[in-house]
Amino acid sequence: MKIVILEASHWHVPLYLDALGDHGIEVVGVSDSARGPGPAIANRFGARFYERYESMLDNEQPDFAFAFGRHCDMKAIATTLIDRKIPLALEKPCGMNGVEVSELRQLADAQNAFVSIPLIFGFSDLPAALTKDDPSSPWRHMAFRFIAGPIERYLDANCPWMLARDLAGGGCAINLGVHFVDLVLRLTGQDVISVSARMTHAPDKADVEIYSSMTLETQGGQIATIETGYTYPGGTPELRDFTFALASDDAYYRSRPEGVTRTPRDGSPTRQIDIELNTDIFYAAFVRDTLQAFRTGRKPLAGLDRMERIINVIDCGYESNEQGGTAVRVRDQEARDGITAPGAG
Repeated sequence: MKIVILEASHWHVPLYLDALGDHGIEVVGVSDSARGPGPAIANRFGARFYERYESMLDNEQPDFAFAFGRHCDMKAIATTLIDRKIPLALEKPCGMNGVEVSELRQLADAQNAFVSIPLIFGFSDLPAALTKDDPSSPWRHMAFRFIAGPIERYLDANCPWMLARDLAGGGCAINLGVHFVDLVLRLTGQDVISVSARMTHAPDKADVEIYSSMTLETQGGQIATIETGYTYPGGTPELRDFTFALASDDAYYRSRPEGVTRTPRDGSPTRQIDIELNTDIFYAAFVRDTLQAFRTGRKPLAGLDRMERIINVIDCGYESNEQGGTAVRVRDQEARDGITAPGAG
């Protein structure tokens, strides 16, 4: 299978490369308009390097594409691939806002395009570790904290655009929060109907929010809080602060460095569930599952329809923050058509 990599300066690209070296995969082209690591990545695979991805697509006729790029460019990149009938994996958030992602989803649907999105918790053991004894009972509350950082890491990775609102669409909420909105959808099986949020900015450091706290309410009244940020110190072994706590009628679940502690309510012993919480390692599983799905005609684990649901929740978070934290109702798909997205702060 002939593979191309579009816009290889994105900081997530290194997480994909080992899996792209699997038997049966031939990376034939790498584009990088920023001229960052692209030439070195092309050399690693014996592929041709291009500054412009359009030229690469003209010359290489790939079977599949892994597409990255600045958030402001993602819609155009994906549109080009879909119009050329090239199946693809597209880095999240797939666009600047829900309007862009919705338009992209409609285009993909109209052309029956294969588009896979790395919503990485779908490949981890965390959802299974948080399974309730009674699946029909609600979560009484859910709380997730993922504080990465610091913002200088984007400068070190040659991705300064991540700190510019007009290029990235926002900061930690759109970049990190999408994974936890996805996790809430997976755990509850319900859509989010309202969002309230407050965000912290540091204008002397970045043009995007460096901390976000969002409270989500699902159709069934389940409440989840999602904290994300770019405020963890750099140069530490643990890299980030990732913690969570969830309550059900069966048990209380909380994070620990090696996984999850489950404390039952019936007095039975507490159970330690060992799982990997460093989600970076699951990008290889994403690559392999995506290519297998394409080869076998199976739908990807997550596509643009799911990304659209998630990014519309993030949009409401930004709108709520602009309104001082007032709860914003998530519009249904029909109501969103033609609606201009709120500004991301």
